[in-house]
Amino acid sequence: MYLYMGGVTGNLYYTYNQVTVKLGLYSLAGSNPNNVSRSLSAVFIHPAYNNKTMDNDLSLLQLSATVSFSNYITPVCLAATGSTFNNGTLTWVTGWGNTGNGVSLPSPGELQEVQVPIIGNRMCSCLNGVGTINNDMLCAGFLQGGKDSCQGDSGGPLVIKQGSQWIQAGIVSFGYQCALPNHPAVVCGIAQLNTLSGGTGSLLASAGTWPWMASLQLNGTHVCGGTLIAQQFVMSSADCFSSSKNPPDWTVKLGRLNQIGSNPNEVSVAVANITFSTSANSNIAVLKLSTAPTLSNYIQPICLNLGTINFNIGTQCWAAGWGSGGG
Repeated sequence: MYLYMGGVTGNLYYTYNQVTVKLGLYSLAGSNPNNVSRSLSAVFIHPAYNNKTMDNDLSLLQLSATVSFSNYITPVCLAATGSTFNNGTLTWVTGWGNTGNGVSLPSPGELQEVQVPIIGNRMCSCLNGVGTINNDMLCAGFLQGGKDSCQGDSGGPLVIKQGSQWIQAGIVSFGYQCALPNHPAVVCGIAQLNTLSGGTGSLLASAGTWPWMASLQLNGTHVCGGTLIAQQFVMSSADCFSSSKNPPDWTVKLGRLNQIGSNPNEVSVAVANITFSTSANSNIAVLKLSTAPTLSNYIQPICLNLGTINFNIGTQCWAAGWGSGGG
């Protein structure tokens, strides 16, 4: 599976298992006693990312496991929805990018920092060309040049300090070379996260992230989600069948990502039988498929908790589906 990423932005191709996240890192080549490495379990790319205009140039990476916070690893605070950063606001950019045009960071590659002011979007648009800077972008740098983020800093944070608290205002996105006069860096505003994360907190999933996910369709229309619990069985909510309990009316789509658009990994299977739970206060239905689909990276049954595992208050969990938040 191929994903767009550049740091945490969407401007480079990488295969899913090639990416490792290192936290607490200071030196690229030297000793890093506080470094923690994690692989990825999911990547959520902004659904409106455009690699030509660089609109919505961000993605979220889910780590394969949590990390312990320390003096060297701590999450940043994100700018609130509607935050404005006025012309001249001082910001900081950090990264391991080039130290000049075509000049690589010298060994041992220690983390760099630079302080640059916000440049108003109207001025930035004049400098970069009309229509290149939208309201969800920020620009930062000096009109006279000399200090800037550079190649290799893309995806890194642009932060401001309010009192004793650091707040991330944006993600370094693109620019023309670096530190040139009248060419400030362009940053994807963090408020964009609220379009990646909707009113229900939902995110755009990647193909294969939830291989047990099923789309239950009544006469060709998606009605509910379901879970592949064995090669020939799907579990869902009994409420989904209020319009029809007749198996021939239903089709199950497995390996599906998009409700509209191409689904090269999708398999469509007819329903042979529907069984409803008879237990009191139980809202469960189990569908037996007419044939067993071939399992793949995109179609896999989930492991059910059939033991005595307890789920404590505050346990993190995920829900997946194609709904708008209503079920």
